[in-house]
Amino acid sequence: MLKIGLTGGIGAGKSTVSRYLRKKGYIVLDADAMGKELTKKGGEAIPFIIEHFGDEMIKADGNLDRKKLADLVYNDKKKLALYESATTVKIAKNLLDEMNKHKDSDTLIFAEVPLLFEKNMHKQMDYNWLVISDDKERIARVIDRDNTTQKLVMDIIKNQMDQETKVILADEVIDNSSDLKFLYNQIDKLLEKYQKKV
Repeated sequence: MLKIGLTGGIGAGKSTVSRYLRKKGYIVLDADAMGKELTKKGGEAIPFIIEHFGDEMIKADGNLDRKKLADLVYNDKKKLALYESATTVKIAKNLLDEMNKHKDSDTLIFAEVPLLFEKNMHKQMDYNWLVISDDKERIARVIDRDNTTQKLVMDIIKNQMDQETKVILADEVIDNSSDLKFLYNQIDKLLEKYQKKV
């Protein structure tokens, strides 16, 4: 087994790459999905969030009000670090536990982690792939996808490591600035290259 971290800034196209990898039969673990499990009704992080940020951050249905919390923490580095202390450590452990269940297999296992480099999780992987795209295109994608404001997207981008630094840290860079055919062709070549390393 090879553990491969998959990352990219918000709106770069990580999910598009993940969907294609799953379609090809690969396991892709999703850090965001694990985070949502922790912050849904009855989730492990809910009591911590109520204690430190107030019960107004929890919707009437018991789930985290993600937009309200994002508006709060992405403008305050201390609050963001506090929130991540309740989620990031747990997510990292869960990802590695899941990956290690396949340690005797002769395949590639992927972990889609938005803050892979920021949280030093890339050091737990064998290799790391980075998805990049033009900033303007990323912002437009997220506004359209999440029905959110440009300000919130810019706040999130400001709290992420810049793309140029990630390129230096990554083993492979996948360019998502063109069409799907161009994107999938890059992925196919990488899969062929890395499957030989297992």
